[in-house]
Amino acid sequence: MLKLLVVEDDPNIRNLLTRRLNREGFQIITASNGVQAVALARAERPALILLDIDIPILDGRKTAQRLRAHPETQGIPIIVLTESQLEERDDQLAAYGCDAYEPKPINFPQMIARVRWLARPDGGERLRAPTPMSMC
Repeated sequence: MLKLLVVEDDPNIRNLLTRRLNREGFQIITASNGVQAVALARAERPALILLDIDIPILDGRKTAQRLRAHPETQGIPIIVLTESQLEERDDQLAAYGCDAYEPKPINFPQMIARVRWLARPDGGERLRAPTPMSMC
């Protein structure tokens, strides 16, 4: 069972993501801010991180940068969650360390397919998902 880290400050969205991903067979750990996310990622080493951009204490961009800077977490795929159209260009998001992004409201079939693709055991050999989605 793949372990995912869901980083979301809204408890309703966090619970919705947790329930839906549990039903898909994933083990879920959660954080509500960037500092918790970095600590949990280092301790738990999830297969993938779903990271809200607008989280407290340490925003999603800085959280992704810290995760990429640490050897224990630098290879974990990150999908950024956002409620608005991303203002940054894809190359800027890649500089933060994201692998993909999902707009809110979440299209669950698309997100789950993306999670399965990026969290594959051969993560070191990941390629961009072959679907018409915005990737970093």
